[in-house]
Amino acid sequence: MRDNVEKKITILLVIKDRPEFSIRWLEYANQIKIPFDIFIADGSSCNNFSKKLDKSLFKEIKFRYKYFGFDDSPKTFYRKILSALNMITTDYIMLADDDDFLIPNSIISSANFLDSNPGYSACGSYYAGIFPKNNQIYYLKDYFLKTSAVLNRSYEQEDGLERIVDCFEDFRSIHYDLYRRDTILKAYKDLCHSSVDDLFLHEYFLAASYLAQGKLKKCNGISLVRQHENPLSSFSALSLMQDNDSQSNLELLKQKLPDFYKHLSLTVNIDKELLKEKLEASIVNIFLQGSAIKVQKSLKSRVFLYMRSPTALLAYLKAKFLVISINKNKSNISNLFMPTYHKLKDIIGFLKNY
Repeated sequence: MRDNVEKKITILLVIKDRPEFSIRWLEYANQIKIPFDIFIADGSSCNNFSKKLDKSLFKEIKFRYKYFGFDDSPKTFYRKILSALNMITTDYIMLADDDDFLIPNSIISSANFLDSNPGYSACGSYYAGIFPKNNQIYYLKDYFLKTSAVLNRSYEQEDGLERIVDCFEDFRSIHYDLYRRDTILKAYKDLCHSSVDDLFLHEYFLAASYLAQGKLKKCNGISLVRQHENPLSSFSALSLMQDNDSQSNLELLKQKLPDFYKHLSLTVNIDKELLKEKLEASIVNIFLQGSAIKVQKSLKSRVFLYMRSPTALLAYLKAKFLVISINKNKSNISNLFMPTYHKLKDIIGFLKNY
């Protein structure tokens, strides 16, 4: 029987046109007996995944599946998630993608923290990454497991704007943390009513909404491990970073920002000019850092980015070199992650036999 806190958690698994990843996610969840409710929100181009979904193969987990129609734009993607959120009634919700491997102990710890700290809107842990070698995709036999060399940060200031500014100045994703249902529901309602139509900006709109609503705690341990260097969904074509032309993409970003501030202002109840003053330099730097990693094969784009922002060069170097690497056959991991490192063996064992 599940403990009470486990009953308060739902994992909202968002999928689209990657059935092999989705099935693997369910097989991993079933193998480790993930103790939370799971809601699968499918936005694939056709409703074929449900035909492959044999619930009798996943008897160790409890999940619901719903096909919401094709995610043909960011707006339909947002509405799918909002519709799914409205169908979930648990106190806490965590978003997940089908290339994630979850570590339940850390998620339970986050729920326990939120239970004991009503002034916080969210709690999360570290995100680690699996980097396949030799162009492997689904069946990973040779890979590196990595965690960021940069320490996580909590956002515990009393003022909402201070929390937002602190987060954006040195941004680390909070997208896959555990949120109170009311917090994540409000954020997605406001996103759906906004004009934000880009998958780069939408994460920062949501982050600002979350932080305006309450404090966020980051704990030690690892809550998820994500497989990187995967085939992207077709949403990548709708992102500002869809190609290697960083200078044009930066101009496009600046064209979109006035509407971003306008709608974010309505969401967080902060003047749009103040948001622009406090956030624009950080958003541009975040964008350039992401571009520096994405367009690393283009010398022309790299030169433009590094001249435009030294932080972009630093981000590239960090992504390239400053990580804690764990070969699957070794255990040289920082003590910081020891509370959940033994759980990584679940992932290693699953991939070994998959």
